[in-house]
Amino acid sequence: MFSQWCIKHTKSSRIRLSNALIEALFGGFHLKSRFIEHKEPIENILVISQILKDKSVKNYYTGHCTGSEAYDLISGVLQDRLHHFYPGLILNY
Repeated sequence: MFSQWCIKHTKSSRIRLSNALIEALFGGFHLKSRFIEHKEPIENILVISQILKDKSVKNYYTGHCTGSEAYDLISGVLQDRLHHFYPGLILNY
């Protein structure tokens, strides 16, 4: 599944990011599916959430492709570091 690839490559990126603080990361996590057999297991979502939490990223922005269930799980771990992004969103950094 995609999450297994993501977990493997996210862990390896830890060295490349070192301790630099990244203000914001934008991207879709692609954790939802219309098909039950492609639905990401809760355990994988929680592992991904912890990996993201351990990164030196101040804010994560994700879109609809994360899915509301996965968003809620990730938000429980990242708390105020996770945000929705959508067309027309304006951020000033």
